[in-house]
Amino acid sequence: MFPTSETTPDAEAPALFPSLKRLHVIVVSGGNTRQIVRTLPLLAPNLSHLRFSGARGTHSFLLEFLRNAMGMPPPVDIIRYYETIQPPPGSDPNVRPSYPSLQYIIVHTALPPQCLGTSRMQYKVMVSALDKMEMACRGQVEGVQFIILKGRGHLPRYWAERAKKDWLECMTGQRGCWTLQHGVEGSRWTVDHYDDSDDDVC
Repeated sequence: MFPTSETTPDAEAPALFPSLKRLHVIVVSGGNTRQIVRTLPLLAPNLSHLRFSGARGTHSFLLEFLRNAMGMPPPVDIIRYYETIQPPPGSDPNVRPSYPSLQYIIVHTALPPQCLGTSRMQYKVMVSALDKMEMACRGQVEGVQFIILKGRGHLPRYWAERAKKDWLECMTGQRGCWTLQHGVEGSRWTVDHYDDSDDDVC
């Protein structure tokens, strides 16, 4: 289903989903999320809304994808404080967005069980990087809206029901999995920051 350099040798091959504007990627164990992410610009070059749900510390490859998509330079080390800062998108004219059509990105992260110590450390590192990316985007007058929703993990059967419920909501003009609401500050969109994946499905 997903094109690769072997199956699509022609870089100018037509997109499979040229009209797709919104995509919700649910990250589950055993899924080939890395391959999906790598081929997204080829599959759907005109996306405006992109959401990942269930991201864990082992999915750190999402960080590179998201920075590249927004044209965000790599973090800058502050040696004195053993810390890093994240420059905002567009701050480096040499770093161009690989996914310029994106306007809204939502990442729902899933906290691993407490017994998985290593996974929790990986999770904290990933969430820290995502938080800095969100802060870097928040200061922009224009540009990508980048939102982090920190939640809990869910079984695949939960997401099957949740995706159906969200889709039906969208079909009736409700929010679905997109928590964006029109803000009071000019024409910018603001976001209701809560973990909507923790809502009851029924």
